[in-house]
Amino acid sequence: MCSKQCRDENGFKCHLSSESHARQMALFGDAPAAVVDEFSKLFEEAWLDHMRRAHPTTRMRADVVYNELIQQRDHVHMNATRWHTLTEFVSHLGKSGLCKVDEDERGLHVTLAAADARVAGAEEARARRVKLAAEAEARRAAALAAQAERARAEEVRVLGFDAAARAKGGELVRKEGDVPVRLSVVGGGGIGGGGASNNNGAAAAPLVPIFSETATATATTATAATILATAAASRPKSKLELMMEQEQAAKRKREEAEAEEEEEEAKAKAAAAEKKQRAQNEAPAPTALVPASHAPWLSRGLVVKIMARELRESGHYKRKAVVVSLVGGEEEEDEDEKAKKMKKSSNSSSLPSLGFVGELETLDDDRDVLRVDQAQLETVLPGVGGTVRVVACSATNRVNLKKGGKGERSDDVSRFVGREGKLSKVDTERYRARVTFEEGSGEEGGRETSGKSEEWFEYEDICKVVPV
Repeated sequence: MCSKQCRDENGFKCHLSSESHARQMALFGDAPAAVVDEFSKLFEEAWLDHMRRAHPTTRMRADVVYNELIQQRDHVHMNATRWHTLTEFVSHLGKSGLCKVDEDERGLHVTLAAADARVAGAEEARARRVKLAAEAEARRAAALAAQAERARAEEVRVLGFDAAARAKGGELVRKEGDVPVRLSVVGGGGIGGGGASNNNGAAAAPLVPIFSETATATATTATAATILATAAASRPKSKLELMMEQEQAAKRKREEAEAEEEEEEAKAKAAAAEKKQRAQNEAPAPTALVPASHAPWLSRGLVVKIMARELRESGHYKRKAVVVSLVGGEEEEDEDEKAKKMKKSSNSSSLPSLGFVGELETLDDDRDVLRVDQAQLETVLPGVGGTVRVVACSATNRVNLKKGGKGERSDDVSRFVGREGKLSKVDTERYRARVTFEEGSGEEGGRETSGKSEEWFEYEDICKVVPV
């Protein structure tokens, strides 16, 4: 009654002295028979439910079923029921007709009695379904026969005779006193003849074999088609037929509209492809400054990102590295020559030691050395104030700069390729960055330069540079 699980004997003793146990015992003392009957009913329902789920048609030992039942955590104990032993409970099941009980040398066995009733109910339901199906088939056959009879009556009304009965044919029966049968055969219409003609010499209609089976079947089919067309035209259309016609008309309209849209889309795609091809044919050839895979832009000191998927397994994919040398470039130079070239390239537009394949050194603790083609590398931007090198001047950048605007210069920025400057601002909406260059006093391109100059570049036209 308390529905409490005690951990050990001490816990059980503490529970016996608790207030909740005393209250439950007081309720039990008021109506002990009702409480016992309730627990007995719950135990019996649990037993039968387990039998239905686990052994609906199987003959089982009573003790096996009891052991399976008490494995459930929330089961009702038998000591709370009116049956003191399992034998008494099994005898109760047999007397009440809930289970079939028998005994052998192994002990008491029980079989759920309700299984027979369920099997009988299933058989009865199956027979009822078969009977309903047979009745439905009989009604369908009767309806078809009635429809055929109505069609035959309509045919007799329209033609004046039963075409189906005439098509069957039969033996010619002549009665005494009937007029002799006379056949008139027109000459000239036989096999290989030139056709029949009347007395006036005009061409007669071709002869048709009226007694052949083919002619009879053709006439019957044509007659039935005529009758059906006449009947369909004479009777008014039902709402279902009108709805089907409306749906078919709407479907045809949708298909026509979709076909027109597809045709227009195909024409638009063809026109766009032709326009694109014409634009490509008329476009000028790219210069060496376009940052394409066939234009070398690598140089020593650039910090790049490795995008070679082949290096994914080795862990170098999307890792940053610095270009330490170029394969096939000027790698062996003394310090004086390097200093002279770097000083000279500060105001020059030529790239120092360009190549397609670079020898890279990763910027992590491993310091791995790799050789990667520039087509599998990406430029890297530093933070604001970092040093960058202009590696190319794309055609898009030149077009945007030629448009001019507030705070922008419209002259050609290709002269900055190969020079280094400071990243001063990043425009994330237009994917470009502003670079500040230190200008020395002197002349460049026939004009005087002094102070600082600022220019905008695309992301791929500049790259972070570090000393190597």
